[in-house]
Amino acid sequence: MEYETELARKTEHIERELLFLYKSPVVTGDDLMKALGYKTSDAFRQAIARGTLPVNIFTIDKRRGRFALTADVAAWLAKESIKSEKKMKKRQ
Repeated sequence: MEYETELARKTEHIERELLFLYKSPVVTGDDLMKALGYKTSDAFRQAIARGTLPVNIFTIDKRRGRFALTADVAAWLAKESIKSEKKMKKRQ
């Protein structure tokens, strides 16, 4: 139960921050690339081509680019953060 509570708390916090930062429930382009931690657009495009992005991306008719929901990005970031914290605690 503790994991779910922490995950929900972190996800909500991160989603609020992303919504404030990007002013939209969807993230695209360079903003999406940066939010997912890709340093170059080539690395991002390659992850798309390989199907290895950590979140669901989609296209929108008559719009350029790929899109992801800020909620999905927030959930992934929260999970990764908790996973990292657990690893650090095990090392101590």
